[in-house]
Amino acid sequence: MADDPEQRRLQALLRFATEAGSHGSEPVSGADNDPADRAWLNEALQDYASGIFDPVKYMKQQLSIVYRYLQSGENADSSNKHSDIKLEDVHHSLEEISDNCDRYDLASDLHKIGGFDVLLQCLKYKESGICWRACDVIATAAQNHEYCQNALVEMKFLPVLLQLIDDTSADNKVREKAFYALSCTLRGNDDAVDHLENNDGFSVLVRAMQSEVPKLKMKCVFFVKSLCEDDTKYARIFHERGIEQQIVGMLRDHNIEKDDPENLNIVENVLGCLCSLILTFEKSKKECQDTSFGLAPLLRQMKEKFKSGTGEFDECIRFCDLISEACFNDDDTGEDR
Repeated sequence: MADDPEQRRLQALLRFATEAGSHGSEPVSGADNDPADRAWLNEALQDYASGIFDPVKYMKQQLSIVYRYLQSGENADSSNKHSDIKLEDVHHSLEEISDNCDRYDLASDLHKIGGFDVLLQCLKYKESGICWRACDVIATAAQNHEYCQNALVEMKFLPVLLQLIDDTSADNKVREKAFYALSCTLRGNDDAVDHLENNDGFSVLVRAMQSEVPKLKMKCVFFVKSLCEDDTKYARIFHERGIEQQIVGMLRDHNIEKDDPENLNIVENVLGCLCSLILTFEKSKKECQDTSFGLAPLLRQMKEKFKSGTGEFDECIRFCDLISEACFNDDDTGEDR
């Protein structure tokens, strides 16, 4: 866990005071010879003298560390210019920015001081630890914050996040955190969601549902389900991308093991997503009634496996029943249609 910034600064001041006392009337060499250290100490002393900690100023300092590191890495001629900044310092600064943004409700301030520009550079940086921590900051700033959501869309964050999600060669944590940032940017903001279509985002989501990264798959399926429940226009968009066939394929390929909670959650969310599509969009229902899908026998087979459990599969059984009733018990359509 990151150190508390106020406590860390206080400790630095105490060390300075101790060193100054041990030198008697002699100046402390570090503070005397380094202008940057002297300026920082003067500012810190003023802050503590007034009893004020300025979180926005602190975020600016952390952003400066990140920005200087990124610049030194991109420009070979200046690669040693900020050699005092280590990778772990950058990781820590991004964590501090996220923490302060959340703790002091400074999401809009982060944007206004140029923080989003630095975060966009972080997303394109080669080191995965910088990238996924930047995604965490974006998610913190965007969650339930329309101003920041709109700013992120305007600054073209969506295509960058979608590219990270879709990159199968990327670190799994980067892909997971990129999806977290994307979902926080879109959640509750219809205008932001509409920008997905311009960036082929719905196709990226369909592919992410079939990812080999369990956490990414589970969260993506749940997000797609929520979109379809919120508005049938999203069900239509996913239908046009063949999502029903993809979902049935996922159900057929998944092993159902009661001792694997993560896998169980995926199966439950996939069934829930299919159920939402069928109940909210007629064309999805007709697609699933096609005998070539083999959905009716698949549901019966899955339900038999679910019944072997002791209650952990109850929600899965409920979804199977709802889908079977909607698709195969209407008019003259039997369960084996």
